[in-house]
Amino acid sequence: ENLIHKTLKDGLVVRSKSEVIIANMLIDQNIDFEYEKLIDENGIRCLPDFTFTDASGDTIIWEHLGMLSLPSYKHAWEKKLEKYRTLGYELGVNLFTTEDHEDGGIDSKEIEKVIEKIKEEL
Repeated sequence: ENLIHKTLKDGLVVRSKSEVIIANMLIDQNIDFEYEKLIDENGIRCLPDFTFTDASGDTIIWEHLGMLSLPSYKHAWEKKLEKYRTLGYELGVNLFTTEDHEDGGIDSKEIEKVIEKIKEEL
């Protein structure tokens, strides 16, 4: 549902223009990822935007937070973050985030920084 934005990867469509930018930057860097791969562990289910698998088989997650200015979206993110923490994901270690700015803009340099951090973990 709402998967309408085509990326550079054949057959990969995403939900937002920001996610297109992220996906295309990952593709450009030849970083293998999965989009919206279900995590189902210990009765907890999450659907992260981007997942990566490191050399030891552990999962790294990247969530793009596009509408934090909306209270309902922010609340849903906070609940999801608690789920991630319960599963052992820690911000800046194996869980990374980017955000749209309040005006709806996105900063490619911020995305590059997250990509570099993820590359270090892979």
